[in-house]
Amino acid sequence: MNILQQRIVDRDRAANVRKVARNQAGRRFALILDSRMTGDKPCAGTYGVWTEGLHYAGHIKGGIASRWCYCAMGLSLKEAEALFARKLAGKQRP
Repeated sequence: MNILQQRIVDRDRAANVRKVARNQAGRRFALILDSRMTGDKPCAGTYGVWTEGLHYAGHIKGGIASRWCYCAMGLSLKEAEALFARKLAGKQRP
């Protein structure tokens, strides 16, 4: 995926963000409405919980790049909110 495609994906995902919060250790989590189609599985109207991962990247000033990775997808709103609350209550480090 080139950088332009990644920006389009990020923009579309940003339009569907419901909540973003940090846990005690400072790790960011997001509750996102998933409105896309993935292969033969329609995901329209389902929710997902995503986390921001920090990774080494030698081409970036400072050497740390951030990328959003999913924890779980295809959940109902109630399941996603419960998982989101559990992730925020935990002590998972950044």
